Amino acid sequence: MTERPDSALSILESVDGSRLSGEQQARHALLLSRAYDKNYINITSDSLISIATDYYNRHGDERHRMMALFYQGVVQYNVADYSNCIVNLSKAEKIAFELDDYFYLGRIYTTMGDLYNSTYNAEEQVRCRKLAVANFKKVPDSDYYLWSLLDLATAYTDIGMPEKCIEILDSLGSDNDINSDFKTDRIDAAISPLVQLGHYDEALMKIDSLKRLNCDYLSAGNYLNLIKCHLYFGNTDSVKYYLAKMNKTDFDNNALAIDLAWISYYEDKGDFKSAFERLRNANIHQDSIIGEVLRQSVMRAQYNYYSQEAKRIEKDRKSLLTYAVLAIGCAVFILIILILFFRYRIRRKNREIGRIMSEAEEFSKTVFYQKDLISAMKEKLDEQQKELVNLYLGVETMYGAQFKIIDDICYQYFENMNSDKVKHYLYLEVMKNIEAMRNPKYINELEGLVNKFRFNVISKLRSQFPKMKETDIKFLVYMFAGLSLRSICLFMNITIGNYYNKRTRLKAKIMSSDVPDKDLFLSMF
Repeated sequence: MTERPDSALSILESVDGSRLSGEQQARHALLLSRAYDKNYINITSDSLISIATDYYNRHGDERHRMMALFYQGVVQYNVADYSNCIVNLSKAEKIAFELDDYFYLGRIYTTMGDLYNSTYNAEEQVRCRKLAVANFKKVPDSDYYLWSLLDLATAYTDIGMPEKCIEILDSLGSDNDINSDFKTDRIDAAISPLVQLGHYDEALMKIDSLKRLNCDYLSAGNYLNLIKCHLYFGNTDSVKYYLAKMNKTDFDNNALAIDLAWISYYEDKGDFKSAFERLRNANIHQDSIIGEVLRQSVMRAQYNYYSQEAKRIEKDRKSLLTYAVLAIGCAVFILIILILFFRYRIRRKNREIGRIMSEAEEFSKTVFYQKDLISAMKEKLDEQQKELVNLYLGVETMYGAQFKIIDDICYQYFENMNSDKVKHYLYLEVMKNIEAMRNPKYINELEGLVNKFRFNVISKLRSQFPKMKETDIKFLVYMFAGLSLRSICLFMNITIGNYYNKRTRLKAKIMSSDVPDKDLFLSMF
């Protein structure tokens, strides 16, 4: 994916995702979305990445959920769905911050910066560009860091701080050029701030440098800069030439730059009537852009707001009607106050609608979801606690009756086995009981009791570790049954050192595995 993204994309596209299901289908959708992003293919439909987000919102680890939310935000940015885009990017930001994933934090803040640039929020764009630089500085791949610095320099130009832009670009220098694209963009980023600072000769030199890099295509903004430079030097013929070329060139509907170029020309010529007409066209075009951007957040927020307000007003009205039977006068007064209050709130919310985003709605959903989840988990934990208490009492009773006597005999025998004071009868009794405990039939019965009272642990152990030695399973049967160290040493005919070695080895083997009941096995040690 990193070294050969084109090959990764080809392989992933050859896989029919519709034949997959569950985690495999979600992982395929996520990897394919990453491959499209790596190959600079802008996807404008979220049907693919939604498979991943729908799955990882309910299953899987937080890292995959964070990545799915990020790439869904990228798709939403591609289609200018800015309100939903910022919501998913904010969710991904929270998870990436908790995971200390500096790379994806950098990617998230970069996309946020692009979003704020598209919505003409220069201050927020600079904030996000700075955060992207700070996070990319912590990752090994320096290319992302250099690109983020270039984005920050451009953002300073947008906010009206050309000196800061030039300062960053000078710190980069030609020594840091990653490739021809970076060099081209670095030179391109210097043109507008140079024009803003009045360094028209240097700006023309940068434009000539772009041409020497075989960059024949200039953006509408740079055509505007070029015209301003030639107006400054009085090159009227060049100005007319580039104005005519702008009219013939497709600039992705960037009519505003064309209008501004003509305005500069007419102002220089003193033709203020024509400049005014062009200014009107620019204002109309600018208003349409701003209106479209605002509608992305305003329309959705307004619909949700009035929907919720209508439901709440209806609920309050029904409540007030019940009190109207007892006090008509009071109810009418309260109703009037409420209506005036709600009308006032609606007018106030309309004035603030530009600042209302869908985070409030998502936050509300999250709170109620977490509240229900916590309640369900509490009920489940209470039930499990009761089951564990009952199980503990049953196990304690069983072990007290079955193994206390033999455990005491084994303890005495073990402590005095080399002493001449041990009675021959005690020796025979102990050996008889020990042999009985070593008997396969008794071990099978003991295994059955352990399974019955300890969550079927030995059966699960056998199924999840099919290659485990029978002697190791026998050892774990004695240990899970609750027998003491010395008893197990006698039944297994091993030393205390062997006991600890075997116990440590088996515990390490279980800890290093990824079996489903690993936690259950480890809790028995």
